[in-house]
Order: sequence, then C-alpha cells, then structure tokens
Amino acid sequence: MLGQRRWDAASALAAVAFVYARMASAMPEPKPTVLPGSRTHPVAAADIDVPDLLLRAHRAVEQAGGRMYCADLANALALDAQVLATELSSLFRHVGITRPGAGTLPVPGGQSRPGYLADTLAAAIDAYRSLTAVGPPRL
Repeated sequence: MLGQRRWDAASALAAVAFVYARMASAMPEPKPTVLPGSRTHPVAAADIDVPDLLLRAHRAVEQAGGRMYCADLANALALDAQVLATELSSLFRHVGITRPGAGTLPVPGGQSRPGYLADTLAAAIDAYRSLTAVGPPRL
C-alpha cells in the first residue's frame, strides 16, 4: 500500500530512542525549590517518589514547631485522624522508620497522645529519597 511502511522491531526501537533522545535534550535541568516552612528539605526531582502526604505532613509539623499531635495534624491536612495515622504508619513501615516513644508525645499533666515529630518525618523523607537514588530492589 502506498504511504504505509512496515516496521520491524529494530526500526521501531530506533525511532522511539531517537524521539526520546530529542525530548530529553530539550528538557531543562530541574532546579531545587525551597518550600515555605521547609528549612531543611528542598523539593527536587527525587521528591517525585516521596509520597505527597509525607511532604505535606512534614511541612505542617515543621511550621508548628517540630512536634504535633495526630488530631491537630489531621485537622491541618484536612484528613480523618485515623486515616492519617494508618497512611503515615504504612509509609514509615515501607522504609523501616519507627516513631520514638511508640508514636506518642507527652501532654502537660503526665499523659501522652499520638503525635509526630518533624525529625521522624524528615528521616522518612530521607529514606524515600535514598530509595529513589538507589532504585528499586532487584528480584
């Protein structure tokens, strides 16, 4: 048929590689951006693989002075406290991070309530960045 070309696998692969190389060379190098309230963790291309919930939680806790009760954090992020706790626990578990004090923060009067520290969230972010730098585990 006129105007149609049959592609073999090598030709198709070469065409895709050519288009990809042109696209990659046309893209500017990403520059880190420091988010408001984040003194220590600029957002870079590696943060694409850091869960958004973790980044948002870290910003909120950092802005609150470095520690925040779970209910207050959930309120700041407009989430249900139980959902937030479940999701953050899952994210921590994925990278092997444990919360100090079994995840509780002292309350004036001698009791404690579930909460988060900015340092713990930052450690989880760093662990996710390390996963991104190293790549997925080989099977």
